[in-house]
Amino acid sequence: MEAPNDEAALGVGAEEQLAMLRSLVDKTPLGLIVYRVESDTDPGRLRLVLANEHAGVAAGTDIKRLIGQTMREAYPSYIETGQPQRVLDEVWHARKTIDLGTLVYGDETIQRGVYQASAFPVFERYVCIAYSNITAQYELQARLDAKAIALEHANRALERSNASLAQFAYIASHDLQEPLRKIRAFGDRIQASQRARLEPKYADYLDRMVNAAGRMSTLISDLLMYSRVHSSPSSLDAVDPSTILTSVVDDLEISITEAQATVSVDPVPGRVLGDQTRLRQLFQNLLSNALKFRREGVVPEISVSAALDRGYLAITVRDNGIGFDPRYADRIFKPFQRLHTRAEYPGTGIGLAVCHEIAVRHGGSLSVESKPGEGSAFTVRLKEAR
Repeated sequence: MEAPNDEAALGVGAEEQLAMLRSLVDKTPLGLIVYRVESDTDPGRLRLVLANEHAGVAAGTDIKRLIGQTMREAYPSYIETGQPQRVLDEVWHARKTIDLGTLVYGDETIQRGVYQASAFPVFERYVCIAYSNITAQYELQARLDAKAIALEHANRALERSNASLAQFAYIASHDLQEPLRKIRAFGDRIQASQRARLEPKYADYLDRMVNAAGRMSTLISDLLMYSRVHSSPSSLDAVDPSTILTSVVDDLEISITEAQATVSVDPVPGRVLGDQTRLRQLFQNLLSNALKFRREGVVPEISVSAALDRGYLAITVRDNGIGFDPRYADRIFKPFQRLHTRAEYPGTGIGLAVCHEIAVRHGGSLSVESKPGEGSAFTVRLKEAR
């Protein structure tokens, strides 16, 4: 049995169907203009015979007042774009649907803007041009492109600046180290041969000078190290953190023994994307800090654990050391920031800044949780290698 399709069965009369169709055409978000072809060769004689409501909205004009006019009468400059000739040749003669592309256009009749258009044949001697005004999208994309170009230029300028700063830091460090080496060398000679003959006051001056030169040398070395990690690694490979941690613990064997510490490293599930040399430096700094900042009279206990977390590998170095006030959690990752005096704990205050910079340059992060007298837990998040 065939499905009913007469007006009575559908409950919609011919006039109502026609009204619905007209409403549908008028409300479509495309401008639709139907032309009658009155010449096989002259696109200027395409005559406008029908247009929907959105045709006027998109063009910013009352398009229906132009009905009955030829294209040469309504908007002659449009003929010069070449699109009407394509409509005649490819749509009318070849009976094809074509994409007219994007056109920046405007005249006395049509609001200037960016239009996206296509054309297709209708009945025997009619063609239809469908178009939309994409000026807003075009301008938005142009602004985004301009911002992207500006950002790219800024990034390149920043890369050049960082490279220049790194080069400057290296040269400055090298040039500063040379006179310091001489100061230390001559100071050591005087201490070895003449210190006993000096008055206590001058012997103290000499000791301070040699110690200050030593601290300055260490500070310059640390500054040089910080400048070297202040750039993204040239390449990231799949690296096994377990191998790095095992190697670091082996290297710290003497320090671990002297501190009578226990260090446990849990299995690390998977690998990370990173530079092995820099990651080694990161973990060595974290473990060295855990050994350094221990509580007097308490056996240091250091543990390393790891867990996968949404595409990242979170590796935590936990200790039972002196800890610190959580208010300083951000401060300790800045260069040359110290929470204790040099007499209490030696160092320049750059180790954790280096760790933080390495983590960030790997697309990860470094955070800490701590309580005074209870210890600290440093967690580095690195991208998982898949």
